[in-house]
Amino acid sequence: MSRLGLARIVARFGRRTLLVAAMLMGVASLVALPFANQWGAIPVMIALGIALGLPQPLTMAWTTAITPPAVHGAALGLRLTANRVLQVLKVLIPVSVGLVAGPFGLVAIFWSNAAVLAVGVAIVASSRTSDRDGEGTA
Repeated sequence: MSRLGLARIVARFGRRTLLVAAMLMGVASLVALPFANQWGAIPVMIALGIALGLPQPLTMAWTTAITPPAVHGAALGLRLTANRVLQVLKVLIPVSVGLVAGPFGLVAIFWSNAAVLAVGVAIVASSRTSDRDGEGTA
């Protein structure tokens, strides 16, 4: 669902702007989730799903837009390898935080993931590539 109309949204706002906005929505959702009741968690989880669903196609398209055609395969392979490494770290972060932040309970896991995502926002926002590289593609 998060990818419907993505090409039009990218053409209007730019890839970096949309990526930063999606990641910020993910940070906000992860921060808010521990405070939501059972009915409030539904819109927060929908926002989190959209926020975490948009970056994958955006970064894949961005990778091909900023690399020469001769190295698209290598660049996408490197991106996917980095993605797998981060998935392993994503498992280790909550376990590590759980060991250190026991007194804070479950909220520490959500907030630590929000902090990691916020670091990602800072990296994307400070990147030097054009916001509209490959405009019109998603």
